[in-house]
Amino acid sequence: MATDKPTWTKAKGKSAVGLRLPPLTTDAGKTPTKDWHKITMAQGTDQPAVWSVTWDTTRRDAVPNTATDTTQSAAFERARKFLSLGFVVYSIVDPTGVDSMTEAAINERFKPAR
Repeated sequence: MATDKPTWTKAKGKSAVGLRLPPLTTDAGKTPTKDWHKITMAQGTDQPAVWSVTWDTTRRDAVPNTATDTTQSAAFERARKFLSLGFVVYSIVDPTGVDSMTEAAINERFKPAR
């Protein structure tokens, strides 16, 4: 009693759908496109100034996380939210790169009452 094994040809195992790749281009983004990962900023446009909040979930020596906001009030609100969640907020840095608030000042101003 012989058992017949099903056999598949290579043509049946491959699907024609999905095997086509888009053509490669070498114009390095010179052609205008609506594709989100190829959009480049126009020359002469300024980047918005950002406030940085340096924080971490626990105190450790590793590189801390950094969150950015466009306004001072948004950065302060983010620091307040991080402290209420029990995170460590190390500093708030203004757009020029100067520490606006240190950890001690942040804890004094934004630490939730318990």
